[in-house]
Amino acid sequence: MDPTMHPVDPENEGILKLQNEVINIRSLLPGPLKRDCPIVLVPGFSGWGRPLLGTVNYFGGFENLPLILSRLGYVVIVVRIGPISTNRERACEIFAQLTSDILPPRGLDPLIDFITSCSYEPRQDRIYDLHLDHWGFFRNPGETYSQMRARIAPDITAWWTGLHNGLYDNSIPGVSNLNAFAPTPSPNIYYFTMSFCATRPFPKDTLTTQDINGFLALFPLNQVWNPLGVWGRVAAPFQPLGTRLGVLPSLYAALTWITDVANRHLQIMQYFSQIPRPGSQIPRQDMLPLIMYPAYAMGGRGTTLPGITLQEFQQNDGIVNTRSMDGPSTGPVNHGSFTVPLAAAAPANLKGIYWNLGANATIDHADQIGVFTDPVTVRLLIH
Repeated sequence: MDPTMHPVDPENEGILKLQNEVINIRSLLPGPLKRDCPIVLVPGFSGWGRPLLGTVNYFGGFENLPLILSRLGYVVIVVRIGPISTNRERACEIFAQLTSDILPPRGLDPLIDFITSCSYEPRQDRIYDLHLDHWGFFRNPGETYSQMRARIAPDITAWWTGLHNGLYDNSIPGVSNLNAFAPTPSPNIYYFTMSFCATRPFPKDTLTTQDINGFLALFPLNQVWNPLGVWGRVAAPFQPLGTRLGVLPSLYAALTWITDVANRHLQIMQYFSQIPRPGSQIPRQDMLPLIMYPAYAMGGRGTTLPGITLQEFQQNDGIVNTRSMDGPSTGPVNHGSFTVPLAAAAPANLKGIYWNLGANATIDHADQIGVFTDPVTVRLLIH
């Protein structure tokens, strides 16, 4: 399989640009390409590195990416990391796994009994594996459950009470402090980024006959003065023109009003009163249902930032704003071609720059972190 010939959805501009860049780089390099440089695949925030309870797999779903790459002659490493870890913790875990003789920092989970229970048995006998052996969370020869628990408890407590954990890193102050963790790109590394937008613009629809008659039905004696929904049938055809003239509400305006009414009354009743208002973006229909709600909420977030339009800010992949994916705000970010300066007679220094390949429209956050449906599970359901 030649990756440069693989069909790509035209909406995925980032992958198309990546294909073109690879073709251009190959044309600049003589002879066959070396394939001994390892490709490291890292699961995301919720990644475990193996199928979770038979439902999802990381990089090994219907198209087993590691297997495909290995058959093409590449060295592939799929890092198995502890669940619910942040970028900083993943970096430490990956470093510990790839070097193997480095003593990692403190433990990685607040639930001492849970870690002990999951890591007590040999790996092949574990019901659930947290993949934390390289941090010292495993049973020593002849060690009892109580002895193992007492041994790892101080490390877990130190992690739990400190600020170097996923709970803090995902808080507002924690996210702010992460910028100081690696403030500038390394001048010795090539950086490539790709953006993802799994939302689409809010439809410019108008109220339908059913919508209008449903609203009129709230008033008394509706069946007398609106027999057979005649007013809805009469008003609906004029709705598009009336909306353009500003004399009739659009679907967006009606939904905003309904949301505001619901929030006010829910607040009075002391219920959850933060139903997100609609915004410029809504989730695509092919988005993972689990992240559709946060995608909708982010699509209506009314935050304004310097140099960023509201629509740009509201585009997202279900978890992360698309605008933030090209690189850090301090940059430098280059949206142009990487191979054009590379092919120059005296190429400029291309390292230490975030080369953004563009945005993709059919890939949500779950796809990016390597979450795929386990094909075995699907076969069991079908048969």
